[in-house]
Amino acid sequence: MPYPILGTPKPAFFDSSGAPLASGTLSILNPDDDTNKASYPTYDDAAVPQTPNSNPITLDSRGETTTELWGLDNEDYKLVLKDSDSNTIWTILKTLTATTATYVSGLYLPLAGGTMTGAIVTPPLTDYSITSTSPSILTNTLTLDIENGNSFEVSLTENITSITISNPTASGEFCEVIVKFTQDSTGSRTVTGWPTTKWPEGIEPVVTTTATTGVTIVALKTWNGGTTWYGDYSLDCR
Repeated sequence: MPYPILGTPKPAFFDSSGAPLASGTLSILNPDDDTNKASYPTYDDAAVPQTPNSNPITLDSRGETTTELWGLDNEDYKLVLKDSDSNTIWTILKTLTATTATYVSGLYLPLAGGTMTGAIVTPPLTDYSITSTSPSILTNTLTLDIENGNSFEVSLTENITSITISNPTASGEFCEVIVKFTQDSTGSRTVTGWPTTKWPEGIEPVVTTTATTGVTIVALKTWNGGTTWYGDYSLDCR
């Protein structure tokens, strides 16, 4: 299993004044005999292994390695960092092997993006936002895809008779959807066809019908993967 030799796939280095170590070099060596040892530019290359990095690696103007720096499982590495004049800045005689390093398979995302899973434990959140999208009504049908965000702003350009909420979280996890409905310049559009939803006192919302300014906000929550939603709403918001 590949792992980033220095804990991050693309490390940066600085001189004693805090400036990027531009045009410096990083040598990857075998700690037993100081011969060059291969590192790899991507996780996939290291997994084969194939296409090793040049050695030493020359740092760019930001003091970063010009490629990512992946090594192999159960391998030790010696690292030597030098400035542009070949003066040694530091030497790491032996890095930790993958079996004792803190890198865990699956925690690496490629630069192109990807998906990480697992719990984030008690982080302090301040000034955060939730992605909001504006889906269109197609032939009286509204689809709310949670993969696009959990907040939706819907312009009521026609009546809605069917609502589908796709990609809710798995059963046993909490999921919430917030929808803002605004009447268009015609007004008097209606919204029905909700998925299985329990409403306060069993009363389904009747959206505000005032043209242009009629706003209704609906919040839906589920704990069983969308089999049942629990709804709340605010009418005639102005």
